[in-house]
Amino acid sequence: KTSLFWLSKELLTEDSVDVNKLGNLKFLFTGFLKKAQQGVIILDGIDMLIMVHGFDRIMEFVQNLYEQVKVNQSILLVSLHPDVLELRQKAMLERYLQVIDRSKE
Repeated sequence: KTSLFWLSKELLTEDSVDVNKLGNLKFLFTGFLKKAQQGVIILDGIDMLIMVHGFDRIMEFVQNLYEQVKVNQSILLVSLHPDVLELRQKAMLERYLQVIDRSKE
């Protein structure tokens, strides 16, 4: 089964996740990873999470999610334009995420 959730600043539908409530997103991902065998999480909108919660808090979120993904032999895909981050922040994220640069194709 596939679950799809929409990051939003307000709850528009039952599939919406309020970006202000990072704990709800953690809960969804943790529940999904417990049920899924080799699951895939696609996180599109991490830049919005960074704007709402700050880089340090989202970095901690990514670190925790990375550990869960690794233990469950799952995959985490994160979409982010590199110009959103400072060089130091980009380097910190790259310790947990492999960069796939599509701009050169």
